[in-house]
Amino acid sequence: IQNNKVLYHVEVAGPIELLSLAEQKLIGGLLILLPLTVLLAGIPGILLVKLTLKPVDTMITTLEHTTAENLKLKVHIPDTKDELKRLGDTFNDMLERLDRSFSSQQSFIQAISNELKAPLAALKKECLDTLKKHHDPKEIEPLTKRALSEIATCSKVIESLETLARFDNNRIPLEIRKVNLVNLIDEILAAVKPQATEKDIATSSILINSIIIDGDEKRLKELFQSLLDNAVKYTRRKGTITVSAHNDKKNAVVTVRDTGIGIEENDLPYIFDRFYQTSRPHKAKTGFGLGLSTAKAIAQVHKGTITVESKPGEGSLFTVILPLSYPV
Repeated sequence: IQNNKVLYHVEVAGPIELLSLAEQKLIGGLLILLPLTVLLAGIPGILLVKLTLKPVDTMITTLEHTTAENLKLKVHIPDTKDELKRLGDTFNDMLERLDRSFSSQQSFIQAISNELKAPLAALKKECLDTLKKHHDPKEIEPLTKRALSEIATCSKVIESLETLARFDNNRIPLEIRKVNLVNLIDEILAAVKPQATEKDIATSSILINSIIIDGDEKRLKELFQSLLDNAVKYTRRKGTITVSAHNDKKNAVVTVRDTGIGIEENDLPYIFDRFYQTSRPHKAKTGFGLGLSTAKAIAQVHKGTITVESKPGEGSLFTVILPLSYPV
């Protein structure tokens, strides 16, 4: 008793052996439960990861079996709306672009073989035969004209290829100046009129007095020359070709409409691809498939666009939109 207060002191004691035993049991339980917990949590985790990555494995397998000969293979796209679907879509888009690129190269090789090799071989034979017969100069003149014509064709093809290559590498300096688009179109219409007249094709234009744009006059002339040559080539006898042009506040809009054979729906997405030949047979000489691709490249380098609407048997409508002011 201290200061009239009763203090109680209680001591609780236990054997040290009991505490040590409890500690050992706890450690033993943890040693058993921890691996079991990891195992039970890991197996479902591994299965979940495998299930999640299975579409990726399928994509990898498809890509491993993809070669230049079977680019039409498609990557299986999972029925989800996540990054895996985007990845599958990206792979399929890439394979489609590669397939189109390889197909265009094959078409180009075939076109070069048919259009250059055969005429040049025939021309070589004619020249050799003429030299052996020792004809007088007057009789050699027709051969010379044919030779010049074939050389001009070959030169045009080579020039188109060089132009496209320069466009691809951005190595064509444009001579930007003020161009009267209406006068330029009138000039081209006059140039193609003799070809159109031979097929009884009526040409007409709906043009306003003047449309002034910033552009390279030489390249713009190539663009519209290509469109009008194409229209004359594929328009039937007694057909019509109409060119119209107007401008809004920012752009010049030029359309070339023909009543030609039209373009098949499956060809429309590729009509501006270089070397592309339409699947529809036609008696007209189709050339090398460089005209429309060159036209598109010229429109793009002028920061413009070119599109086409067409139905088989009803003709085609090409629309060119060019900015009035060339963007700096």
